[in-house]
Amino acid sequence: MKPKTMVLMVVAVGCGLAASYMTSKLLADRREQPPAEEKIKLLVSKTRVPKNTVLKDPEKFFEVKERNKSDEPKEKYFTEFVQLKDKRLKKELKPEVHVSPEDLQDRTTSTLDVPPGYGGFGLKVTAASLAGGYVWPGDKVDIILTTRTGKANARTVLRDVLVLAVGDKIIREAESASLQANTVSVALLPDDAAKIRVAESLGELSLWLHGSDEVVTHGSKVITEDDILRPGQAEPKETPAVVAKPEPEKPLPGLTLPEVEQIAAAQKKPKQELVEEEPVKKPNWTLTIYPGFDPPIQQHYYDGPEGGIVRDDSDPAAAAKKDKKDKKKAENP
Repeated sequence: MKPKTMVLMVVAVGCGLAASYMTSKLLADRREQPPAEEKIKLLVSKTRVPKNTVLKDPEKFFEVKERNKSDEPKEKYFTEFVQLKDKRLKKELKPEVHVSPEDLQDRTTSTLDVPPGYGGFGLKVTAASLAGGYVWPGDKVDIILTTRTGKANARTVLRDVLVLAVGDKIIREAESASLQANTVSVALLPDDAAKIRVAESLGELSLWLHGSDEVVTHGSKVITEDDILRPGQAEPKETPAVVAKPEPEKPLPGLTLPEVEQIAAAQKKPKQELVEEEPVKKPNWTLTIYPGFDPPIQQHYYDGPEGGIVRDDSDPAAAAKKDKKDKKKAENP
């Protein structure tokens, strides 16, 4: 067998062994990987959802989340928003909690539970004080007191009061219909019930109906008849200060026009001409002499206009002394 053939056989066998090893390793890795765990979808709360909340828009309070099949709740749960629409919560839900059928009740066929610590309290109402008949069980209202002793005024006595029943109706019926009744049952604390009894003796009570599940910003202002008779009074505006313009100078009486012109010309001050200062010329060389403990002496040298060097000393006495010495040297060489 030729050597070349032997080499090719060895290479082929090596490649086959390597491919077999890689294939077996890949299959082993796949067997070791656990299968993907099955997922489930369910509705959980985004934020805290208060008790007795009517879920007209479930998307505002809940969202769809995936969880492992092993974490599936034991009780039933909801997967679609339409399953929660127009339901009422029987208990408060905290964030990241799934909602189950036991947490809900039908908005139109279920009676309301009285909150713990509260009791049922009856109020006499009319069609006008009952918001025109649009108050139903489960709604939230504010109780407003109107008095007419002295100056007429109105104020809010209680806020966010839960309506338990209207007349003999304890469940909500068709929302398009109005409900007429002479009494309304509301949930109140004992102290609030006593406050309402006193308020009934002072004037007329009426109910202000909240919107569905809305957050109401309450005010504490007492409205009087002055607010009605003089509405929209604004604070007096500040008048801007008026600065008087200087009056033009008038000619003195008894003087002719030429005399007035002469006086005005004399009063005018002639303009002073600005004298330009010559720029300070910088020296070309500076020689500093340190005479012992005496202060140093500086001598400045400039290029002369006709050639040569011109000296300008900052110490005139030293300059005069040096000139005298140079003169003696010139006379006695």
